[in-house]
Amino acid sequence: MEHLDQNIAANPSFEDINGQAIDWDNITNVNFCNNVVYALQWNNSLGSCVEFLKSGKNVAIDGRSFIFVEGQISQSLENLNVGQLYRVTFVTAHPPILGAVLANKEGYIEFGNSRHVFMVYTKQDKHGSASKELNWHHHTFYFRPSTTTETIIFGSMTGNTGILFDDVKIQETILHNHDEVNKNGKHIHAHVVALHQWSSIHASWSFVDPESPIVDFMWAIGYTEGSTEVQGFTSVGLNNFAYNYNVSLAHTSVIHITVVATNAAGLRKESARRGFARRFNSARH
Repeated sequence: MEHLDQNIAANPSFEDINGQAIDWDNITNVNFCNNVVYALQWNNSLGSCVEFLKSGKNVAIDGRSFIFVEGQISQSLENLNVGQLYRVTFVTAHPPILGAVLANKEGYIEFGNSRHVFMVYTKQDKHGSASKELNWHHHTFYFRPSTTTETIIFGSMTGNTGILFDDVKIQETILHNHDEVNKNGKHIHAHVVALHQWSSIHASWSFVDPESPIVDFMWAIGYTEGSTEVQGFTSVGLNNFAYNYNVSLAHTSVIHITVVATNAAGLRKESARRGFARRFNSARH
């Protein structure tokens, strides 16, 4: 599985805007949602609160700006290859103000007819209040367009107080069918994101059976190869990726992901991604 370098998302880190961004050091509840501002190449949905934040400090993941979304934003993607696999990666963070600061939040991403919900966890300081340091959550999803033009949507779930987004990447993915690529779990990609007691695990894979089509994938998570202590084998249908936002891991955990592909003849092939370590999201300030 190879991810091409070209990012087909326009204005992916929200640096180019029509309007005035708010300085990160001067955020208040009062100055949110009071002015109309747009990111070039992005569309704000009706009724959404969208604001752009900037900082001279090392706060954003990419560039100096990032976006706050309560509601949803979208971008039209053109000249897509129908049926081709695309990877979408981005980061989110919990805004340290605007009420309900201690609650975990849910966001979503839509591409064509597919919607996936993700979690954004809070970080509290030692006094139990919200910290203004940002802990960015990394997210990875895959999609196959059904037409040459699709709309990608990022949003916060109804009733939430908004989510910060930055560093959107949309990259075409090439699946290889060479034995040397598929050995030793190299066709399974995975990463763990940890924030205090919260952890999420994201995995993707590439299996090709030239003799019989694959009809189902199952994946499991454990502390040794093939084991299921963290998550038992779970079917994801024909999706070539999966995620689990509800796992609790020890600080020194070494995680193994096992994927089983079943073809139309009922034959199974198992492969494992061996020994990758839990890592913490770092605060940017």
